[in-house]
Amino acid sequence: MKNKVASGIIIGGGVTGFSIAYNLAKRGVKITLLEQSYPGYGSSGRCAGGIRSQWSKEHEIVLASESVKILETLSAKLGYNILFRQGGYLILAEDEATLKSLTNDAQIQRRLGVKTEILTKERVKKMLPFIKTSRIVGGTFTRKDGVCHPFALLNGYKYGFKTLEGEILKFTKAEGLVVRGDEVKSVKTREKTIEADFVVVAAGAYSKDLLKTIGINIPSKVFKAEILATEPLRAFLKPMVTCMPSTLYFNQSLKSEVVGGMFEPLNEGYSLESSLEFLRNFSKKIMMIAPSLGHVNILRAWAGLIEFSPDESPIYGETEIDNLYVACADSGKAFTFAPKVGELFAELIIKNRTNPSLSRFSLKRFEKAA
Repeated sequence: MKNKVASGIIIGGGVTGFSIAYNLAKRGVKITLLEQSYPGYGSSGRCAGGIRSQWSKEHEIVLASESVKILETLSAKLGYNILFRQGGYLILAEDEATLKSLTNDAQIQRRLGVKTEILTKERVKKMLPFIKTSRIVGGTFTRKDGVCHPFALLNGYKYGFKTLEGEILKFTKAEGLVVRGDEVKSVKTREKTIEADFVVVAAGAYSKDLLKTIGINIPSKVFKAEILATEPLRAFLKPMVTCMPSTLYFNQSLKSEVVGGMFEPLNEGYSLESSLEFLRNFSKKIMMIAPSLGHVNILRAWAGLIEFSPDESPIYGETEIDNLYVACADSGKAFTFAPKVGELFAELIIKNRTNPSLSRFSLKRFEKAA
């Protein structure tokens, strides 16, 4: 985009959408954010809030670690407590092959400045006395990662955005994109058509259907991911814990509830219904890892959507349509990446410059693969 941008539309009221909106508004761009329901209705308001730098791909590690740095000072910058707790992130390896893979990843992470520790099962036991060590062989740990309250982070960006006079249109669904020639010009809603210099589609799993209407294919699959919360317990758990390869994860919330879920088995589709099957699978698995939690009552359960691209990395950046950008197919990583993604999108849109940290996430990578 060569001309100076004065106004833009962000479609999607999740953490990614609000981070992009806030960072653009902070740089003087007039932004209107459209949300088909209420802010946080989608995946941002349905996740466990894990913040994790332990990934295997270099560009993901860089994006995550830069986001952690932003989160450390974001409350002061927004004037809103985002409730970021750096209790650490612990990945437990359930077999030797997984531990070897995590160890290899840790070497990459360390080279990129993430201080990942490799733990024996004895060290894991000291950190988490309630863990049944016969079920694990070791793990990896990062001290600066942890958990951020999903609605606190979302509402923090929302507060900052509104302070900058950004406009939020709730219960306003983007029903179509108006393209003239090779350039997007406006967004259609039921009530009106809104013109802008650019549009960012950051509507999570709902992005692909909107983009399909103008011939842009997002090669992703959408699945239901379920999660639950228990009754409050005494404080006993600081880090976010993930078990691999089973994908069980859990942490303890500010209300001292155990919040957790599993990514398998995944059911493809847009259903948000909770299932008895998930409760059984989660209960069975966590009893193997942490038998002492067997007496705890489950208070509530819910579901969200998780969208995977073919290489399980998000899709961020420009599209084949001028002035149209996309941020979707997050593969469960958007909550961690969102703080830095907001800054990178502002740079991309205002300066027409793609940061190397963002270029590896381009939609074009799948065109090359095809």
